[in-house]
Amino acid sequence: MTAKTPAARLDTLRIRHFELIQKLAELGSMRRAAEAIHVSQPAASAMLKEAEARLGVALFHRHRTGVVPTAEAEPVLRRVRFLLGEVQGLTEDLLDSRRRRPLVRIGAVPHAMLGVMQEFAAHWSGKEGVRLRLEDGPTSALVEKLLRGDLDAIVAPLTPEAGTSFTSAVKSRPLYSESIVIAASVKNPLAKAKNVSLDDLEKADWVL
Repeated sequence: MTAKTPAARLDTLRIRHFELIQKLAELGSMRRAAEAIHVSQPAASAMLKEAEARLGVALFHRHRTGVVPTAEAEPVLRRVRFLLGEVQGLTEDLLDSRRRRPLVRIGAVPHAMLGVMQEFAAHWSGKEGVRLRLEDGPTSALVEKLLRGDLDAIVAPLTPEAGTSFTSAVKSRPLYSESIVIAASVKNPLAKAKNVSLDDLEKADWVL
């Protein structure tokens, strides 16, 4: 009897297994992950056990409050995200009944969606040979998706939180500048002050 090769052990894994692994990492809950891929929680638990057995590693720590990826899961998750991204791209290509056109995936912060991205979408909507998909979200989430390969470009402020690893991994160029104005009621104590420091503003509560 010959031992199965690593590739042979993975033969029985399906796209569904990989979708479950990705959702567990994203949601941290077996129940929510099962709902996301439209299976029962017992079925999801069985699928995870099967995937772990085939891969030969424990992918998640089980806790009363949910699940957390193990250290061994990190390289698996990178491959799973890439694989599912390719599957999604293939699906979108096949659904394009007219002809294959490249898909450009762009993320933007919400206020950019209401401004520059409307003009961008209007410009490209009538162009032949290009499909455009827009997605909004906070800068941190957009940066993560860009580095992961889920987005092709983002329109967002380059805040310090993005980090040097991000700025060194991508090419960026300024599109436009904008001013931020703080508005307060005349009854607000800061409105009556002659001088307001940045520290004063940070201590106050504001709505963005």
